[in-house]
Amino acid sequence: MTEWIDPRYSDVVAELRAWQGEPDRRGLQPVRGFIVPEPDED
Repeated sequence: MTEWIDPRYSDVVAELRAWQGEPDRRGLQPVRGFIVPEPDED
């Protein structure tokens, strides 16, 4: 999927990525409250 980000939406995209647990280009830490931990499979 080709990604084209409008500069006006860069902050929104950064927030969505943080919610998904992905590192942000600006170096922001992921928002832990939005990360769903994967279940441990023993």
